[in-house]
Amino acid sequence: MMSNISDERLIVAAVKDGDSEALEELKKRAVSGEHGIRAVLKRKQWQFSDEEINCVEEKILERISDNLPSYNFSVSFQSWVFRNTINQAIQHQYENAKETLDNKCQEEIDQSKVQPITKDLPIMPIDFEIRPLVGLLNQSPAIKTFTSCSGHPDQQVWEGKRGWVQHGGWIGISPTGDPSRALDFLVSLLSRLDNTHSINTTETISNLYKQADAETLFCSSGPIAIVKVSLRFFVSHHEVEKCIQIWKQFIACLKELIPDYDELTTEVNTPVMVAQCIQKALHLTPFVYYAKLETSSDGKPCIVLKTIADLPLLKWFLVLSQLLHEHFDIQQNTPFTTKWSFELRPFLNQELIPLPHLLTPQWEPRTREDHLKIWKLLELAVTEQLESEGITVKTDNN
Repeated sequence: MMSNISDERLIVAAVKDGDSEALEELKKRAVSGEHGIRAVLKRKQWQFSDEEINCVEEKILERISDNLPSYNFSVSFQSWVFRNTINQAIQHQYENAKETLDNKCQEEIDQSKVQPITKDLPIMPIDFEIRPLVGLLNQSPAIKTFTSCSGHPDQQVWEGKRGWVQHGGWIGISPTGDPSRALDFLVSLLSRLDNTHSINTTETISNLYKQADAETLFCSSGPIAIVKVSLRFFVSHHEVEKCIQIWKQFIACLKELIPDYDELTTEVNTPVMVAQCIQKALHLTPFVYYAKLETSSDGKPCIVLKTIADLPLLKWFLVLSQLLHEHFDIQQNTPFTTKWSFELRPFLNQELIPLPHLLTPQWEPRTREDHLKIWKLLELAVTEQLESEGITVKTDNN
């Protein structure tokens, strides 16, 4: 009986012998079980209808059939199916979000033909709404700000259109030394605003929202603030073997965090091949929207990564920065460079975010009033963070 045959033997029979019964048994096993395709797609996090579940399940089974010859037995068949299921579910969410965004963009275009945007908007003093916040951030020894935009209504259109553009502004931040210290500061900052109502949510966090008269934001879905993360990594060394060794150490760091990605391999023999391997793996991760292979000024391969991070993903980058510093001895002038930069942003409209992991069911776009309260919440959170580090906070009145 087929039910008594192992997954591995069924795969061999299906691929090498073309056994259709073996293939059907594998599909049956992929769908059923606690971690099978159907059980995963029914999880609340996806909010899929029955019709969507059937559609996504069909695509996953087709993908399994097509990719079965490339299955390399490095992970169990069920783990391989689970990864394919998660990737396809995320892709389905992304396609739905993109379609919704395209429709809204078309609505804005059509409406702009009737109600053209006024071009002669007055020029406002930049950052007048966030000047206190910028001043507080610059009191941290771990970071410094280098650009900002408050998102004031006169800098962008806030009203008068359906689906109004809610970018909300940003504060550009760069590390002053060890990037791990900057990331640790940002992780602590977002943790103080954590409104996920997990077991880690404390009364202290709730009280912070009360101070800003923002209880509705505390009860809302979606993060309060997000961070755009940019990372540039390249190696400069005259010895090719040394370059390859450093690139492979970078792969080792990534594999500790993305263990299931088969694209991350150390079986490469040139710096360009290693960089291409990393770029391909990062490009396939659902939480990265930009992963590009570039060339540095001295002609060496360079990886550029960009993404939008909520609190869990920002913690991932903190671990990555710590691993990099464990693998590379900065004090001995290791010939590699990582350049990190960040943008602290209010989270106002998830439909403008290009990443599926930030899409939240039953989302209500936030208002201009919410926008101002988020800036205030960030001020309070930064003040708390500085005081927890023993820093005497200076205000404009000091």
